[in-house]
Amino acid sequence: MWKKGIPHRKWSKEEKMKIIKLHLEEHIPVCEIERQYSISNSLVCAWVKKYITEGEDALEPRNGNPYAALHTSKSLSEVERLRLIVAKQEVEIARLKKRILGGRSWCKQGVRYWQRKEYEVIEELKVKYPIDFLCKLMGVNRSGYYKWKARQGQPNRYERDRILLTEFLLKAHDKHPSHGYHRLANDVFQETGWVFSHHLAHQCCKAAGIRSKARKYRYKPPGEESVQFPNEVRGRWNTAAPLQIVVSDMTEFRVNGVEWEWTILLDTFNNEILAHSVTSTKGSNKPYYHCLDVLKQLMDKREEQTSQVVFHTDQGAVYSSRAFCQAHKDYNILRSMSRVGTPTDNPIIEALNGWIKEELFLDFDLAHAKDVPALLDSYVDFFNNRRLAAALGYRSPVQYRTELGFC
Repeated sequence: MWKKGIPHRKWSKEEKMKIIKLHLEEHIPVCEIERQYSISNSLVCAWVKKYITEGEDALEPRNGNPYAALHTSKSLSEVERLRLIVAKQEVEIARLKKRILGGRSWCKQGVRYWQRKEYEVIEELKVKYPIDFLCKLMGVNRSGYYKWKARQGQPNRYERDRILLTEFLLKAHDKHPSHGYHRLANDVFQETGWVFSHHLAHQCCKAAGIRSKARKYRYKPPGEESVQFPNEVRGRWNTAAPLQIVVSDMTEFRVNGVEWEWTILLDTFNNEILAHSVTSTKGSNKPYYHCLDVLKQLMDKREEQTSQVVFHTDQGAVYSSRAFCQAHKDYNILRSMSRVGTPTDNPIIEALNGWIKEELFLDFDLAHAKDVPALLDSYVDFFNNRRLAAALGYRSPVQYRTELGFC
């Protein structure tokens, strides 16, 4: 009787036929053959079935797998030992090629990336070595390899998420061409509620070729200090309450062949546009005085007038004029000016003038506006009440001010 633990032996075709004939022609029971030849009854039944279905040629013994037990056997012949060494070296070479082509080390890419590369090595070497041997040699789960192979050509859930996120980013980019990946990521979050990292948004934008269409500005060296009003701010822009530091500047743009001059008054506490005025009259000082009048009205509404309001501008002709200085002499306003040709002394308003025009032309189609003042009024309302700023924790200027308890 065949017992567990008895080493397996190879049976020739003739021996198999002899046992099959004992069962089929002489009608000897399988249990009797098992006891007489020390062979399992399941193996006898398998031979009989194969002989009936496939014929005598199917009983030819196979050569077997020369690598079957190389990774576990404790006693190897010299040929088997060399064969195992060669197999290990080929695996390591294939692994190194994957690392070189990948650029970064596997540990920095994550476990899933490492597993995928191991499966790719097996896929590459399976023409030379059995899959079972490679899996055991490399310490890879064989079922995992077959699952990976079945998924080939189908994106996993991470890849599906990237594809979907890229579609959302493309839609947001079409709507706001001036936005970079930080603002596009926030646009997608506000619309969908999907929480993801800005790093992932950057990767998706880079892969899809999504770039902000806003122009880049070069650094300019600092100029001379103002003789009339020195720079009182000197980079200290953080304030604890509204109307502590306000800045103003004028910017120009052309719409339908008409030159427009737009003057803005901004509170650095929450980057809220307090006042703005636009004119198509070249060199008109009315927008400047309009913004100053609004500032004085806001100061009149304050209950206490003890603290000064720092009013920072560049050294433009209107800001430096005697008449403009006389217009606010009765108010507790401390004038401050940037150095000549030094926009970095007034970075908040200068940066705003740059990208605010990019938004107007790219996102609000200012170039084809029929009513420029009305469009600017609409944009300022959007800027103050609905445009979310990263510096304010993705809140609008008005929302940020009211949440802190300032009316």
